[in-house]
Amino acid sequence: MYRKDPRLLSESPIGTLDSGYLVFTDEETEAEDVRFFGLFSDNRVRKLPFPQNKFVNVLYTTSRPSADNTKQIHVDSDKVWFIPVPDQPLSSNRYYVVRAKGKYKGYRTDPRLLSESPVGTQHSGYLVITDEETEAQDTFCWGTCNDIRVRDLPFPQNKLVNVVDSDKVWFIPVPDQPLSSNRYYVIRAEGKYKGQAYTCSKEEDMAPCCFYNSVVDVKPRDLDYRDIYQQVEIFKRRQGYNAKSIAPDGFPPSLLREKGWTVETSSSFQCQLSEAPGLNLALRAELPELKFPISSKHSTARVVGKWYCPFVFVKESQQKLKDQMKRSLLYEMTLEHWWEEIYTCNNDYSGNKVVSFSVNVQKEVNSLSGVEAVRDHSNGVAETIWYKSVDSAGGVLSLGLSKAIVDKMTLVQEMGGWVGGNDKDVEVKRTEEFKEEKEWQRLGCFVLVERFGLRRMDGTLLLTCDFRHTHHIQSKWE
Repeated sequence: MYRKDPRLLSESPIGTLDSGYLVFTDEETEAEDVRFFGLFSDNRVRKLPFPQNKFVNVLYTTSRPSADNTKQIHVDSDKVWFIPVPDQPLSSNRYYVVRAKGKYKGYRTDPRLLSESPVGTQHSGYLVITDEETEAQDTFCWGTCNDIRVRDLPFPQNKLVNVVDSDKVWFIPVPDQPLSSNRYYVIRAEGKYKGQAYTCSKEEDMAPCCFYNSVVDVKPRDLDYRDIYQQVEIFKRRQGYNAKSIAPDGFPPSLLREKGWTVETSSSFQCQLSEAPGLNLALRAELPELKFPISSKHSTARVVGKWYCPFVFVKESQQKLKDQMKRSLLYEMTLEHWWEEIYTCNNDYSGNKVVSFSVNVQKEVNSLSGVEAVRDHSNGVAETIWYKSVDSAGGVLSLGLSKAIVDKMTLVQEMGGWVGGNDKDVEVKRTEEFKEEKEWQRLGCFVLVERFGLRRMDGTLLLTCDFRHTHHIQSKWE
């Protein structure tokens, strides 16, 4: 223990190059880090070296201009991880500093994030996720009680909420809008219409009542992301919230029509989500290395993008909508890429060092639960695109994706150089020459494959869509 023998801090790492020490706290050291005569743990890290088995919050001050153009001092924080630089004794106090909170700090720390438009292609948006840090802020009675009241916008998407004295609902931000627009779809989360979207009434839905016309609520129905009558804008009041229809002649449903309604988080459902930053353009631009044997037939897959899709954009034909909502409120969509073999041959030892070949490559391959599927455009309900396959027992499997998701996948692929069209196959013709003096044993030719994978929150892989980029082809000799 370096606390008992500080000389250990000056020892250089033992072993080969690029070695180093990691510092871990244990029960004994944590028992020493207390205050008020051992009654409370001391969360402050008061001495070097920093531990590597814990993330730490770095508190710092920043100055920002106020409304009267004077500078105000604010206290900010970042959660980080300190990693000791290799080949240095701990006493050097040299560290790499890795941000542990992803690309951005929370919108509470920097409200300007709320005004940023979604980055990427069309049909993109932001989901707001609460974490331990934000939940620790949502307390009262000096931190002894959790505050279930949602007191400000934007609403979180990893929790269902109760509109007080009314229904349990789920608010989904409308795609292609900044969070500051406060535009939402409102999904019913219980009862007969669970999983369906509240829809604003029109003037024609009004009915006479005594001496005036009253608004009659229309029944919730399946979400159509294009329907502005299913979108509301929410305003923060001094006490509670107001809502108005995005459609000029629309009236919000009764649970949102009253002024000053309040929102509380529901304890019946909460899901833990990891960060989903969307498409990593820099990582995608780096093609995978060809450092693998030809016999492997493909390189290791690397994830270059991650998103979440609300369940209302996915239709599992085997499940009712309310059961689907209960099973997987969100679906995880990933994009990964790798090299995949399209041609290989062995040396026939005829002395020839030139190999010519021609091969047809299928541009797009879709699979449901591991079985090849076809895309069916015949069903146009709410612009849903269906993928269908037949399993080994003769049963038909089908899954529907909103056209918004399918269009986004296509746009992402076209951004990467993939070319669609009516032709399913592309003919690849290549002539490769082995330019070394020694004998070659084997030739392999590989195409870049990018795969979208759709999973439930329990990790079950439902759909894969493989796109072969025939403008990225590399050969490898052994």
